Amino acid sequence: MDLELESDKTKSAYLDKELVAGYAKVNVLHEEMLNHINSFLDSLTGKQIIDIGCGVGHMDAYMSSQGFEVTGIDASPTMIKYANEHYKPDSTRYLTADMKFFSRLFKPSSFDGAFLSASLLHIPKKEVNQVLEEAKRVLNPGAKLYISLKEGNGEHLLKEDAYGKSVERFFSYWQESDFRKVIEAAGLSIERVEKDSRRDTYWLHFYLSVPK
Repeated sequence: MDLELESDKTKSAYLDKELVAGYAKVNVLHEEMLNHINSFLDSLTGKQIIDIGCGVGHMDAYMSSQGFEVTGIDASPTMIKYANEHYKPDSTRYLTADMKFFSRLFKPSSFDGAFLSASLLHIPKKEVNQVLEEAKRVLNPGAKLYISLKEGNGEHLLKEDAYGKSVERFFSYWQESDFRKVIEAAGLSIERVEKDSRRDTYWLHFYLSVPK
C-alpha cells in the first residue's frame, strides 16, 4: 500500500470548491468542541497560537474572538481561500503550507500553543513524528498543544459520499497507547487525555506541553 499516494488523494479532494463549501456547512462549532478549545485556551500563558491543519478557519475565528492572535496553516489553498473570505478577524492570518514542512515559515519559538483538531486524520502514521517535530521548532518552551484523533486501528483509503460529493480520502486511526508512544518519542509531555464520541465516531483528545 502506497500511503503517500493515498494521502495525496486526500489533498486533491480538498481542492474541490464544492466539497470545501460542504465541509464548512457541516463542520460548525458544537458544545463539545468549544469545551476542548476553551480548555486549550485556558492552559496558555501567551497569546500566539498556530492552528496546524486549520481547514476553513472557523475555530481560528473563535479563538481570535477570545483575545488570541492565531495563524492557521493548511495544505489546501481552497480551504485557505474559504477561511480568508469567511473567517478573517484582524488578529488571524491564514497560510497555505504542508504541515510536514511549515516551520521554515516562522522564527523558532514563535508560538505559545499549537492546535491540531482532527489535523492528523489524513496523515500516514509514519509521518506524524515529522509533523510534531515541525511544531516543536516553532513553539516556546512550556508551550501547550491540543491534538484530537479518531480512535480505532489501522490506516486506509476510504471512498464515500461526503459533503455532497463522492470522494476518496485517506484516514488513520489510533489507540491511546500507540499515540502515547509517538508523543514520548517526540519529547513532548502528556498532561491529560480525554475521550468522547460524536456521530458514532470515537475521539481521543491529547493535551500536551513542550518541556521547559
